[in-house]
Amino acid sequence: MKASQQLAGGRNRLCEWAWYAIALVLVLAFGALNLQLPFVSDQIATMMGAKTLAQGGTLYVDFWDNKMPGLYWFYLLAGESFGYTEFGIHLLDMIWMTVFSVILALSLRTYFTYPWLSALPPLTVVGLYYVSVETQQLTQLEILVALPMFLSAWFATRFPKSAGRFILAFTASGLCAGIAVVFKLVFALLFVAFWLVVTVHLRASKRLEWFSIAARVWLPVSVGVGAVLGAVVLKFWLDGALFELYWTAFVYPPQALAMSTPAPYYRLGESLIFIGTYFAPWALFIAFAVAHWWRHERDPLTSVLVAWFLVGIVIIYIQRFSWWPYHFLILFTPAGILGIRGADVACDFIMNVKRERAWSAYLVSAMIVFPGIAALAVPAGQKANAYIEVFVKKPGTVQDFHQGISTFYRVYSGAPGSWSMKERVPARSTSSATHSITICPAANRPYRSSAGPGAIFYSRNGSNCLSNSKRHVRLTFTLTNETST
Repeated sequence: MKASQQLAGGRNRLCEWAWYAIALVLVLAFGALNLQLPFVSDQIATMMGAKTLAQGGTLYVDFWDNKMPGLYWFYLLAGESFGYTEFGIHLLDMIWMTVFSVILALSLRTYFTYPWLSALPPLTVVGLYYVSVETQQLTQLEILVALPMFLSAWFATRFPKSAGRFILAFTASGLCAGIAVVFKLVFALLFVAFWLVVTVHLRASKRLEWFSIAARVWLPVSVGVGAVLGAVVLKFWLDGALFELYWTAFVYPPQALAMSTPAPYYRLGESLIFIGTYFAPWALFIAFAVAHWWRHERDPLTSVLVAWFLVGIVIIYIQRFSWWPYHFLILFTPAGILGIRGADVACDFIMNVKRERAWSAYLVSAMIVFPGIAALAVPAGQKANAYIEVFVKKPGTVQDFHQGISTFYRVYSGAPGSWSMKERVPARSTSSATHSITICPAANRPYRSSAGPGAIFYSRNGSNCLSNSKRHVRLTFTLTNETST
């Protein structure tokens, strides 16, 4: 090999390493900006449940909320590892998402024509999440499940030549799907869509027989999902709370939906603005990726990503009684990867037209993606400025920072059902409202909930305890709203 070729090869490797290093540093910096963000109601309620578990309590028995157990176990791990504080919970979030970033960067190298572009999905998925979310959207299950969701999609589109590895890959896909479903049952629709897309691809491109697809795809993923869900069922059975799990997962949701009214359309509009604003710089590239996939090369991973995005929209619509912005976080992963795939397609087109030297592809790709990456600086700067105002210019305390970030700073008081809400400025007048929570007694094991009035609670004897029932013990707590002049 000539010395010039060795020099060019070394320079190319240096350029690639620079892309990955810069991307990872930015992801870590964006994540650090969220470490001290205060909790709001959702995170507080989840942390209350995690602390109940840490103290030996049983989920859905000593503490009740309608979320699936996955999120409580995540908060439990975070609290036991780093403390039951905003910093502790968000630190595990940051570690989890950093691992996700590394997996994205390494696993997508063969997906792009120009491998170094795999350094950018961590920025367009994880980085964008960190700069865009506010207190209510941080550490929500919709983004935490992005890691097992992506791994499930990736394992399902590998197609190893070895029959044993092929089956092993789909078993791993099922295991990852099971982990995500433990966070939220409705996500099962997403994985069924993944495997249906893969089935069509194997039937059309690989010419596999139906029996072979059933034995090598559907049986392994079923084993994987069943292993995870079976372990969860076994745990609740050992805890004596299996029926409570069943009621929370399958009986309560339709009853709650029957009593609820759909979310207003303005909230859906606000949520669409939330995702549309931050993905606007990548919208054209997402269109490039989809158009290239449709007209030229329908590779399995892009097919699954498109299915992820479309079925994700359906899942969001199903949750029409909420339509909170954080529901749209399940779209960040397919949108972020497809955005970089579109930039990859655009770079390849330019390189073929111009017939430039190979090393200039670094420059061309950098020019293509720079505007979208640079757009992250604005919301990141706004978050950084909040820290500067409190910790550098004043300096202030963490509580000052919390009160400055959140209009209503919620403080966990330690007792289930007890809340305190404080305004960011000293109060002049105080108004309070007392809310009732029904405790349904069953063998001296009460059900406690962080939910507000009007929620449905479950009694072990099979009856529903409404908040106005006189048959059950009632627990009261006070929301104190301190207003200022």
